[in-house]
Amino acid sequence: MTTHPSPRPLQHEHTQHRIGQLAIITLLILIFIVIASRRIWELRIVAEQTSVIHTVGVLQSAIGIQVMERVLRGGLQAVAAMDRANPMEYLDPAPANYQRLDGPLAPEQMIPRRWYYEPVEGLLIYRVEHGDYLDTELPGPPRIRFQLQLRYEDINGNGRYDPASDSLGGVSLVALEPYRWREP
Repeated sequence: MTTHPSPRPLQHEHTQHRIGQLAIITLLILIFIVIASRRIWELRIVAEQTSVIHTVGVLQSAIGIQVMERVLRGGLQAVAAMDRANPMEYLDPAPANYQRLDGPLAPEQMIPRRWYYEPVEGLLIYRVEHGDYLDTELPGPPRIRFQLQLRYEDINGNGRYDPASDSLGGVSLVALEPYRWREP
């Protein structure tokens, strides 16, 4: 009678080989998850930056259209009323993350990723969520402040626009403090 060798050593080697393969696959999946998570985090930051840049661009276009409409309907006098006005009113509809305030709101109370218009000072404020990627001189919670301002030549030197004597050059959405986005 012939005896066949026991298959157990082969099964044991095969099992160890399968466990090794499984460990390598698991490790590769974990590395992929870490890389994907980091990339998704970076994309969130870039998405916020892009959203702000896009909104500012849309506002600038809407302001230009508003200036043309006012000049055609009422002349330069009508444009002067845009000084410190709410530029979000020129959009239809306003962004979903926009809120008009009744008065000043402490920066600490502002919700990140939201636009605010503060009518007392005539400020349009964006509260930044990922402030580590924004360089600004503005102290406190990370935010960017804009104001709609007349561009004019102050001929009489009184520091304000006088239609009778000053030359109006246009209206601009001005960042009140310099800011720069950093790459994630």
